[in-house]
Amino acid sequence: MQAEIDGMDSMVAAGFVDTYRRMHSEEVKYSWWSYRAAARKRNIGWRIDYFLISPGLVGAVRDADILNDIMGSDHCQVVLDIDIGPNAA
Repeated sequence: MQAEIDGMDSMVAAGFVDTYRRMHSEEVKYSWWSYRAAARKRNIGWRIDYFLISPGLVGAVRDADILNDIMGSDHCQVVLDIDIGPNAA
């Protein structure tokens, strides 16, 4: 677990941007829950699914979200809405 935390810290220190955290800095959502002890029902999880981008793309991000209300797995979907088309701002 600590190796994963250190790895994520290294990515952020290298300049990559956590899109969900940038768009929803005050909101706490998880993207994974253990099947044990009704963790999802009790919302005791981890946020282990990310979209990281380079700083140059920050202005193109429209939204980032974690769809934790969609059931079917121990993970939930993470979504990134980004405009990188020819007319992007």
